[in-house]
Amino acid sequence: MDCIFSNAGTAIVLRDNSVNTVISCNFQDVTNGVWMTVGANNRTQTTEILNCGFTNCFSQSVYGEAYGNAGLSCSPGGCYAWSQQAWIVSTIRNCSFHSVGAGCRFNVWGTYFSQIQQPSATGYGYGNVRLLNNVFRDVTNTAGWFSVGNYAGGSQVTIFNNTIVNAGSGVVVQDPWDAKVQGSLFVGCTNAVTRSGTLSATVSYNGFFNNAADFTGYPVTYGQVILANRNGTPCDVLFNIFTDPMLVSSSDFHLQAGSPCIDAGEGSGANFDSYFPPSMGSITNDIGAYGGPGAGQWILPPSTNAFTLAIAKIPYVSVTVNPPEAGNYRLEYASALLGTNTWIQITNLPLTTLPFTYTEPATVPARYYRAVKQ
Repeated sequence: MDCIFSNAGTAIVLRDNSVNTVISCNFQDVTNGVWMTVGANNRTQTTEILNCGFTNCFSQSVYGEAYGNAGLSCSPGGCYAWSQQAWIVSTIRNCSFHSVGAGCRFNVWGTYFSQIQQPSATGYGYGNVRLLNNVFRDVTNTAGWFSVGNYAGGSQVTIFNNTIVNAGSGVVVQDPWDAKVQGSLFVGCTNAVTRSGTLSATVSYNGFFNNAADFTGYPVTYGQVILANRNGTPCDVLFNIFTDPMLVSSSDFHLQAGSPCIDAGEGSGANFDSYFPPSMGSITNDIGAYGGPGAGQWILPPSTNAFTLAIAKIPYVSVTVNPPEAGNYRLEYASALLGTNTWIQITNLPLTTLPFTYTEPATVPARYYRAVKQ
């Protein structure tokens, strides 16, 4: 938590049966950022990577693999074939990837054992991965790559509300990974979404603009404009749109007022926008990293997140945000500081460089306060 890793081969290695959280860390000028591996023995590795920044990661910013194993064991009573599985479960949320060789890659594979006059056995590797509200910018190879080796087990990946700009490939998925891609924005990619096989069919309510190829390995109905969505924007049968998203700038991927991506995402309650700003329009999901229920969880890593606010816990308090620069500042509170805390938003305001003071009522219990620049 709150660490900076610089000029390293691999910054963090997470192995085998473990539960891990990496929060608000910066990875810069490293070969690999976070490397996760879990092998056989029916092990599961669970990792969350939250609010981290990856810059100039030359090979892979995040890599994860699960591999199964199989073999033969013998004893005086005889021989038997055995198999061991492995599972990698990962969430990457509200992270920024800038000028990296690759964003997030996950690979699953396994081993098959067979011998004459012995039963066979297969050990599989499985994955369950979520990419939520991330920004990928200037990725040489692939932002999200889900690959397999021999004897890969059926695996799931959820890609919601990401923004991918100027990548060699946006998302590449190989069966038996089954990807759901929704509410995400692909701009200036060589190949936006690529699949090998017949799975990963749910690619809907996304925005595509200025890509060399929007869909590779998909039927021609993907990308064929035949309808208009709820906003009246031309779209394909899966409500993907293909017009200029109207980003703020080439480096700021918030949406401008009037963007066709506002309220154009998947419309179920689970994906509603919850924070205004950065979301815009109504509660219907905005396409891109600043839409959906995770849009309010952006907290920049310590090296670039500058604000002045003392954390205090007293029964009656006025807290002042003294912003060093204009921007959206979110004031939050927590009832205790216990490692991984739950911070609850009080207000979210666009501030100039003038201080803003918030006074809690005397009836409010003692709390800790912080301000976060989005």
